Amino acid sequence: MFESLSNRLTTALSGLTGKATLSDDNISATLREVRLALLEADVALEVVLPFLERVRERALGMPVTPGLAPSQAFVRIVHDELIEVMGGQSEGLALNAQPPAVILMAGLQGVGKTTTAAKIGGWLARQEQKKVMLASTDVYRPAAMEQLARLAETLSIDYFEADSGAKPADIAKSALQAAKTNFADVLIIDTAGRLAVDIEMMAEISELSGLLSPAETLFVVDAMTGQDAAQVAKQFNETLDLTGVVLTKADGDARGGAALSVRQVTGKPIKFIGTGEGVDALELFHPDRIVGRILGMGDVMSLIEEAEQKIDKKKS
Repeated sequence: MFESLSNRLTTALSGLTGKATLSDDNISATLREVRLALLEADVALEVVLPFLERVRERALGMPVTPGLAPSQAFVRIVHDELIEVMGGQSEGLALNAQPPAVILMAGLQGVGKTTTAAKIGGWLARQEQKKVMLASTDVYRPAAMEQLARLAETLSIDYFEADSGAKPADIAKSALQAAKTNFADVLIIDTAGRLAVDIEMMAEISELSGLLSPAETLFVVDAMTGQDAAQVAKQFNETLDLTGVVLTKADGDARGGAALSVRQVTGKPIKFIGTGEGVDALELFHPDRIVGRILGMGDVMSLIEEAEQKIDKKKS
């Protein structure tokens, strides 16, 4: 994943190799290449420009750690600022609510929302030993409920069987009652998607949110849609109180625009990343690990961190 962005950034940063000092001139040339790399990766311009300015300010005012070349110190700055753009710390699910804690899934049609609902249920059962129930309020897409039921069976997770002719709000209320009766820790509600954001869709999911008082409202988005993903998430966030984002199809995303845009545009953390079609192909989103993949400079960062640790020991 992120191959295109990784190749461009690695090339841009390698241009500083061997520089004795960091000057405005050689930083500017490298930053131009970084800027092009980010824009070609479909990162939102409103994210790119502040990022470059922060990197420039830190680089020009930075004392270089003894034992490091200025070019290595510059790589460290880019590394740290990319992590900050994507949220800094990994954030898991906040399920500190009276059981069953409700997770409401939101998103457009075709982004993998139903599969992601099941994946999160499986992850909670495996990693957190939670008793999970899945339910679908998607009465519009043919076989949407059957799809979630099959996934629940595959994962050995409880599924709330509902009448496809019922109203979404009635299904949600009945599912919540069933989750309480079955002593579920978590109830995950899959909702209907549309091909585009519309008034009817937002009114329906707003009603569900009001009925369920979810602990988490997760926006599911296709990573391959680039910065458009961030803009759609922003639209949803204006109606719903989103608590986080899940990026799907990241294994097919060579650019990385969505990963680098969503947090800054919406202010909401990326909580999970889908890495394949399997029901267990879901990872917690760790910004530092993603940046490591994007920069493709694991060995270089290890050397830089080792040098910094040695200096810290000398200070101590």
